[in-house]
Amino acid sequence: MIMQLRKNLQKSIDGGRTFTTIGGSHGDHHDLWINPKNAKAIINGNDGGGTVTTDGGATWTDEDQATAQFYRVTTDN
Repeated sequence: MIMQLRKNLQKSIDGGRTFTTIGGSHGDHHDLWINPKNAKAIINGNDGGGTVTTDGGATWTDEDQATAQFYRVTTDN
């Protein structure tokens, strides 16, 4: 079970009785995909972009995908 609390990504491996914080990824998580065949493979969509882990959140890829959240867009002539 993985959930977001106070902008920290937290993980439980005992059915939600206890949680540990998963570090290394940008805060303010929006989307999370957990591979149903390998729970250590996770894709996280957050304000900084997208990150991927293959070791259950111990390490994450760089946030170098152009998928970050836009807060404002302005245009001119």
